[in-house]
Amino acid sequence: MHNLVYALIQLIHNFGAAAVIGIPAYVLMNQRDSMAVYHRVIISVAIAWLVQLITGFTFGIASLTFYGHLPDIHGVAKIALSIKIICALTALGLFFVVWKQRLTYSNTRLRLYWASWLILGTIALSSAAFLRWYS
Repeated sequence: MHNLVYALIQLIHNFGAAAVIGIPAYVLMNQRDSMAVYHRVIISVAIAWLVQLITGFTFGIASLTFYGHLPDIHGVAKIALSIKIICALTALGLFFVVWKQRLTYSNTRLRLYWASWLILGTIALSSAAFLRWYS
């Protein structure tokens, strides 16, 4: 049963990871889209980052439930996990900044935020590989 739970969490986590990279990449590659399109998809990138945080937290809950303790990670894996958490929190913080001021940003400035989300997603996804193989 625990393998099924972990697999389902991983499935959702993977789709979230694809979204934190894919959404900003799509927006940046489609310059012809209007600012209104960018504003509508801003919330989708926040949801994708929330999925990453929630499913990451759920991995810990599943370990506590099935084994009575959190996964035993150390060294590189702890650093990688910390980087992923920092990226997610930074991306969500950036979302709140953008959301609050979204109607006043220029196209150029908003594209800079989308590029920032793409960079954060790339760093988090890269860290995930280290977390996986060093844990």
